[in-house]
Amino acid sequence: TRNSPGIKKFRVNLLGAQLTTPSKVFYVVHTGTTATEGIHYTKPAGEFTIAANSSFAEIEIEILNPGANTPATRDLVLRLTSGANEVKSSVNYNIIALRIAQ
Repeated sequence: TRNSPGIKKFRVNLLGAQLTTPSKVFYVVHTGTTATEGIHYTKPAGEFTIAANSSFAEIEIEILNPGANTPATRDLVLRLTSGANEVKSSVNYNIIALRIAQ
């Protein structure tokens, strides 16, 4: 599906036992990204926090005006990296991708 402008949220799940303290998890824009910062999306924060005694958190990405409804698309690809408090990203589940209509 094509994404309209606005804030998009992606749920990221903690694999393993819940932690008793809040844990920051970091992410970067992956090299597979074809979308352009400032044109298709705003720069993401690069981190989010999984609350204490919780199993998930959300990454928020702002999609800018995606343009006309044409077949052309751009991809925003995020890669989770290691976080604080021994939170490590799984190599099998560390990529989040969003397709943006151009």
